[in-house]
Amino acid sequence: MTIPSTSLLHPQRSQENSNRLSRQIPIFLAVGISSVLVDYLGYLMLLELRTQVSIAKGLSYCMGMLVGFFGNRAFTFRARGSALNQAPLFVGLYFLTLIVNIGANSFMNYAFHSRMLAFLVATGITTIANFLGMKFFAFREPREKVEGHRVAR
Repeated sequence: MTIPSTSLLHPQRSQENSNRLSRQIPIFLAVGISSVLVDYLGYLMLLELRTQVSIAKGLSYCMGMLVGFFGNRAFTFRARGSALNQAPLFVGLYFLTLIVNIGANSFMNYAFHSRMLAFLVATGITTIANFLGMKFFAFREPREKVEGHRVAR
């Protein structure tokens, strides 16, 4: 017995999801580029202020992460709900994808002996994981109750 896909049962919802996704991806990439720029410029500024290198990098990374949190929350996913509840999920996601990034980079570097390839693959994997994690975890849409049942919007 074949079960029809959700898109066959709810073609309008499928089209809405597709439109939402095609809007979210470019915004996510723009917010990501902005986050990296803030990270980099903050790093340079802190170094000019004679901040120790590791501390400067840690602080600048946090600056970029704040841009990513608020930019993706407001513009990419238009998240509702408490930012205080979403922030720990976002930070946890970033920590998890940092570990994935390091692992993917190490594996690719070992397997192919190319730092550039390793960096690009690790960054790609992390970018996809961050998008999916934000969409379905940190900034997931609230569920609605329909006739006593919980149904995804």
